[in-house]
Amino acid sequence: VSFSRPQNGWIVAKSGLENLGRNTISKSLGLTTAEEDRLVYELSHAAFGLKSAKVFVGLISQNEVEQKLPLEVSPAPDNVLRYHFYVAPTTQQQATAPTFNPISRSPFMLLELGAAKGQ
Repeated sequence: VSFSRPQNGWIVAKSGLENLGRNTISKSLGLTTAEEDRLVYELSHAAFGLKSAKVFVGLISQNEVEQKLPLEVSPAPDNVLRYHFYVAPTTQQQATAPTFNPISRSPFMLLELGAAKGQ
């Protein structure tokens, strides 16, 4: 499965992915330690093998995630949140960072974190 490159994102050194995940994305979303660890794993896994020293990381649109990775859960949770990130080599110097609202948690919710290697 391949995804379209998001318009907004971050330009970071590939070695700075953990910092981006822990100190920027995780804090913005209000992730737990376990969720943060998973996010860093997903970002690192998507960047594995990229030859570029710098990478672009952007949030894939929910519509594209739903279309290309349909999800069916039974019984249906109160809330389904799916955050998938696009990680690709880049020569860009700047990008416009997306903004996030903290996750609104409920007792019966599903939070999915993922990342995909882009072109």
